[in-house]
Amino acid sequence: MNGRPLVSIVTPSYNQAAFLEQTIRSVLAQDYPNIEYIVVDGGSTDGSVEIIKRYADRIARWVSEPDEGQSDAINKGFRMATGEIVAWLNSDDLYFPQTISSAVKRFEENAALGLFYGDCVFVDRDGQFLRYFTEVEPYSAFRLRNCSDFIMQPTTFFRRDVLLGIGLLDAGLHFAMDWDLWCRFARSGCGVRYEPKLIAATRVYPATKTTAGSGPRLDEIKAVWKRYRTAWWPHAVFGFRATEAKRLLDEPGTSFCQKTWLAVRRFLLRLGNARNVLFDLFRARNLYGMRRRSNRLLRDATISLPVYSPVSTLRLTLRNRCLRRQTVSVRIGAGRPEPIELGGFNVPSTFSFAIPDQVNRSHVVDVRLQFDRANVFGVAASLDEVRVA
Repeated sequence: MNGRPLVSIVTPSYNQAAFLEQTIRSVLAQDYPNIEYIVVDGGSTDGSVEIIKRYADRIARWVSEPDEGQSDAINKGFRMATGEIVAWLNSDDLYFPQTISSAVKRFEENAALGLFYGDCVFVDRDGQFLRYFTEVEPYSAFRLRNCSDFIMQPTTFFRRDVLLGIGLLDAGLHFAMDWDLWCRFARSGCGVRYEPKLIAATRVYPATKTTAGSGPRLDEIKAVWKRYRTAWWPHAVFGFRATEAKRLLDEPGTSFCQKTWLAVRRFLLRLGNARNVLFDLFRARNLYGMRRRSNRLLRDATISLPVYSPVSTLRLTLRNRCLRRQTVSVRIGAGRPEPIELGGFNVPSTFSFAIPDQVNRSHVVDVRLQFDRANVFGVAASLDEVRVA
């Protein structure tokens, strides 16, 4: 169609009716004209099939039958795909508008490009903004294979012929199959490009595999590192285990003794992970005005998330991180800036705004925040909550 490459998008799903329709809509709302959309359902019994049938005339292929898990379902979709460029979008994730056209442009510009990835937003199970994936990095084969999985899966697109050449997902992996695949792309020597552009939103909630994986997930990470490492020191293993210790440390109900042990364990793991710690000290530590791995906002910040259901109001809760009161200019989309006042240090302030009609037509909420001042660390405020409804 129009001489543009065919792009195949695969969505694996199993009993995800709560999220599936928004995921489907985020694909079908793309402005790119040549999409082959494939939905692979694992035999859901929660109404997912009825949702798929509502969009069947715009879905190229779909099946609903038992499979051997997520990797098997994705591979099934890859085998159905005929596009020159392929990707998979899980059934609880969302694309930003113009995602596919942006990716295709990069592949058209570079015939040697095998893998493309970009920026990602974390949202909760209701689709509300949490933070950016600030851990993303420009591409380095060494760091990808030895230090960190800095590529967020929903933002990736790749050439199908390169994928077939390196092999489909390892169906024996259930947590680290995406990192395993990126390492194979890196080992193949194909071109890899990072685009500093918002591509997708991924949901984070207790039932997700990344959140609930714990020990088995860490075991898979260690196994993948052993397969593809080029350095003898296990930077990535220490890094992921330190992150897991931090997650457990922050969980409510953790006893004082457990917290003490976890704090010591995290400290020791970070010593072993010194290469990543030092790397973080000398690289950009914020994304779109949000500090690394946090909800701290710099003086000029943007909160952005995709929406594929009608919304009319925005509720914003901020905490001033400066000792004095300050004024914040808030602009939603292309609307006019609206000034608000933040109180004293660490006092929560909640504000409500009407969302312009054009936001629903554009499928993305952009909130631009410009603060009068910042503290000595460059932080103006912390973001307690963003809710659109």
